[in-house]
Amino acid sequence: MKNEGYSNFIDVVITFFIVTFVRFIITPHGLPVASGCDQVSLISPAAFLAGYDWRDVVTTAGYYGIGVSWLLAPFYYLGLKSIHIYWLLGFLSDLLFGLCACVYYCIIAKFTNINNRVNRVAIAVIVSSTALSSNYSAVAGTNEVMLDFIGAIICYMLFVMLCCPQGKKTKYEIVLLMIFAYMYTVHTRAVIYLLAFALLSIALWFSHKEQLVHRWFWYLSVIEYFSVQILLKYYQSFIWVGTARNSSIAATLSGKLTASDYFLRIKVMFMIVISTLINHYSLTLGVGFIAIVTFCILIYKIVKNHENIYMTTEFFVGLYFFFAYIVCLAGMAYIWSKGAADGISSGANYVTQYRAFYYPRYAGTFIPGMVLMAILIIYNNHYLRKKAVLISSLSIIVMSIYYLQKVVPFIDNKRIRFFLIHAIQDKGVKADHMLWTASIQFIIFIAIVWGMTFFLSNRKYLDILAGVMLVYVNFLLWNMYFNDNHLTEIKYYSYANSGYELLCSISNEIDNPDIYVIDIRNKSSDEIWHMYQFMNYSMHIVPGLPPDGIDNCILFSNGIIKSHFLNNYSYIQLDDNEYVYYCGNEYARIIESVLK
Repeated sequence: MKNEGYSNFIDVVITFFIVTFVRFIITPHGLPVASGCDQVSLISPAAFLAGYDWRDVVTTAGYYGIGVSWLLAPFYYLGLKSIHIYWLLGFLSDLLFGLCACVYYCIIAKFTNINNRVNRVAIAVIVSSTALSSNYSAVAGTNEVMLDFIGAIICYMLFVMLCCPQGKKTKYEIVLLMIFAYMYTVHTRAVIYLLAFALLSIALWFSHKEQLVHRWFWYLSVIEYFSVQILLKYYQSFIWVGTARNSSIAATLSGKLTASDYFLRIKVMFMIVISTLINHYSLTLGVGFIAIVTFCILIYKIVKNHENIYMTTEFFVGLYFFFAYIVCLAGMAYIWSKGAADGISSGANYVTQYRAFYYPRYAGTFIPGMVLMAILIIYNNHYLRKKAVLISSLSIIVMSIYYLQKVVPFIDNKRIRFFLIHAIQDKGVKADHMLWTASIQFIIFIAIVWGMTFFLSNRKYLDILAGVMLVYVNFLLWNMYFNDNHLTEIKYYSYANSGYELLCSISNEIDNPDIYVIDIRNKSSDEIWHMYQFMNYSMHIVPGLPPDGIDNCILFSNGIIKSHFLNNYSYIQLDDNEYVYYCGNEYARIIESVLK
């Protein structure tokens, strides 16, 4: 037993470094920030806890949860440089991603009869490679990586609770309530975990007349959810001035069916679903879609043919993530379809909702748990494995051909949020017919390889598949970072680097004044004041022009400002896209002594 525990520990460490070593190499290359308003809003709670006032800037950024960034508050207390805090955010994401793989390994080691250590590590690597919300961004400074980790913990907890006698579940229910309470602070979509848990409880009751949790658990869950929402609203009242965009923490379905063309709205919802399935297939090398098909087959066998032999612990745990996936996908298709339909009907080159045609992150959060359970179910079931692979390969080929012929004409030559990794394309380019065709060809190629490999052989190929997926995912990360994310970081960093250096030089001579920042581009997001606030986190950045009548003031902009309010201001060009305006003899002396 002691030797087995030591072997498992070694395997866990190996698994962790296998899935994170490329991430740990990429993260120190990061420059703040990859997404101005998103990441500034994400990390703002840490600055708030450290006593810094970001309210005016965060009000223009929105709400992205507080549960992750609070962990970084001590580093603001220590006075670390902004770039180092940004790296720490990336390293935290890397750590959480690696811990997900470790949890998956522990599930395999504790709850299955898979004794082959290589296969255990291989399965953990395969499952972690399907975490699209984590693999979508190389320097994953997002709170969605925490959602992946929470999903892995819930997966472990479900195994424990399903294998535990009813009378001994109380302590695990309390732990699960604590996990749910925390996850509501991480992201709005975390409530899907609770909705899926309710659906799983209903399914378990109908199939076994057995309660997954005690009745008091549901009472406390409802009270807990609304209590956390009240606390978050109270917190939001401190960090915002007025009303911020994206401020609702509740998971609501907005966007009623009011599009002028009702049929087009329905068609766009179908397009979004098919697009998401196809993209999940390509980004997981087919593994994610095979898992979805596996559970569709099992549900059919159980409901239609009453083959209760398949109602195992693995099935119900996987069913939980299957429910979560369906709820998220349906919600995304419903919410975003109106804007996309209106954009298509008006011929708009770009609307925000076009990203629904290639946005793997949202529903991708729930794929790893489903993949793990599908692998465990078909591990020794050659018949079910071949059937799932064959059906998934044939169906994705049919879907791809239909998609290319019937769906692509609606979105052809639109500036879709499209990132065809395989063609190494930027996600801002127009997605023309050639680009869509290349994507479909790649997907059909994967389907044919899958079909030939598993239909002609009984081997599991777990070690080979793990190696291929590891190389593939790391290629995606490397390519996405150095051909897209890092270029974006350089662009955003250039918005405030010279101003940051100036403020660092004069910070000891000015008495913490309000620093005004104006963006002459009239953008609705990612304005330059987000970068100024992130880089100069101890200062109070105020978006917009200063009020009239201020005797001493400093204003930064990204161009020449033509306003009669600034007639008494002097200005100096700092670099190609940064200008500093100032008024008052004292500020003029300080700034000019540094710059002239």
